[in-house]
Amino acid sequence: MWFDVQSEGPPLRITAIHAACSIYGSGAVVLYGSEEGSGVGKERERGAWGQLAAGTLQDKSKGATRLVLSSPLSVRAGARVGLY
Repeated sequence: MWFDVQSEGPPLRITAIHAACSIYGSGAVVLYGSEEGSGVGKERERGAWGQLAAGTLQDKSKGATRLVLSSPLSVRAGARVGLY
């Protein structure tokens, strides 16, 4: 899944993300991000993305899993960052 995060106010510092598996039960996941703006149009550019976190998401029936980022992701005021 690809998505952008945008700060419409003050700068953001993302240190973790909560997510869960909704189809196949629990499963391994790797989270990538780009501080170079929106991820739109960069989906297949390997150099645009850096690994932020890895772990195992539990089934949504058990609640969300908290993935702690290896280093905080900064979003400047009014800016976007891409995640997948």
